[in-house]
Amino acid sequence: MRPSTVILSLTLSTPLLLSCGKQEPIVDVDPQVGRACYEAHLASLPDGTQYEGIEGAAGDRLTIRVMTGVELTTVECRLNPDGTLQGVAQ
Repeated sequence: MRPSTVILSLTLSTPLLLSCGKQEPIVDVDPQVGRACYEAHLASLPDGTQYEGIEGAAGDRLTIRVMTGVELTTVECRLNPDGTLQGVAQ
């Protein structure tokens, strides 16, 4: 094999191998649940923190993005089986 063929083979096969790992199923989340997660954590976040949106959801966890003024970070909330936010009165 030529060196360029080996490099091309490794380049193409690496993402394929990485995608074979066990992944949590993605949960369809109502955008309002993301907002409720943000509001549930608002008291513990720095003043001026802004909600940026849902990062993702898998299993019973929702991850949202927040901007704290100097950095973009994530916050997690737990979800009920029906997709509502756990521990929040509806």
